[in-house]
Amino acid sequence: SDKTISSELRDEDVLIEGLKNEHYQIIVLPYEIDEPNIICIPYIKEHLYLSVTPSHHLAGHTDGVYFKEFDGENMFVMSELGYWSRVHSENLPHSRFLVQNERFDFDELSSASVLPHFSTDLSMKHLPSDSARVHLPILDDAATANFHLVCLKKNAGLLPAGVMKAR
Repeated sequence: SDKTISSELRDEDVLIEGLKNEHYQIIVLPYEIDEPNIICIPYIKEHLYLSVTPSHHLAGHTDGVYFKEFDGENMFVMSELGYWSRVHSENLPHSRFLVQNERFDFDELSSASVLPHFSTDLSMKHLPSDSARVHLPILDDAATANFHLVCLKKNAGLLPAGVMKAR
């Protein structure tokens, strides 16, 4: 209750350097790092889904799809997705993304459109349901991220209660 939390999205190299320079106290990375003065604890796993309308040509692929199966399609995406933005651009080089900055705009446009968009298991759990869509797990390894909490060893007390015990 006596702490203030602020967040920002930055490239991982910037985050790691900022942690080492004590600009940041805790960072979240989509991979593990092993350095002597740093604690890196597995935090949360997230999996990417393709959300399509029932009439979409991939809608019947309920066991999942690969990026190559929909590379080249235009899609809605939210801005500032951090790690996931890189995953999208690297795995879908022939797709075009209609980027939305506001959640309300994204939700309204995607519900009124046949264009696919992404969701994750976490977003589907915590955001309003998109029941008019079929959510297909993406089967490529890049569609799963294991995020880690990272801090300097001297700041281990700043990690959320229970995280160190879970280790």
